[in-house]
Amino acid sequence: MEEYRLAIELSEKESDRYWNRSNVILLVQGALATVVSAQTDHLIRTLLICLLGIYVSLLWLGVLYKGKLYVSRWAHAAKRVEQEELERRIRDGEPIIYPILRYYEEARKIEPIRKLPHYSRNTTSLMMWLARGVMLYWVALAAIRIGECFFDERLIFVSI
Repeated sequence: MEEYRLAIELSEKESDRYWNRSNVILLVQGALATVVSAQTDHLIRTLLICLLGIYVSLLWLGVLYKGKLYVSRWAHAAKRVEQEELERRIRDGEPIIYPILRYYEEARKIEPIRKLPHYSRNTTSLMMWLARGVMLYWVALAAIRIGECFFDERLIFVSI
């Protein structure tokens, strides 16, 4: 049972780390968005900040995918240990314990009505959609700023 407790603990700690990392990266993205909003007359600065924002978004997606892998790995390890313990108790004729991880399985059931086509049954996937959306924001902002250059030639020549 010690192995089971450890696997559950590590799964919960990994989940906490997952959200802490996401919060820090989201703060960085917010800071970049704040800085870029002050760069109305500086095309090159704006484009550099947009590139940095895209880079941070790609890092964010990597962190989200890797974090999800770690959380899933420890949850799977706990489920495996729980299944082995259940089989051992049945084999030895001991009283059967209620599977603790059934709670997690019930929480992951698909909701009956999906209101949005990209809506997922868990917040991890929604956070990944948010990271992709932020990346799209940086790409769109860079495209808009480049488009503005064609209408306002003075933006090209403003010093960095």
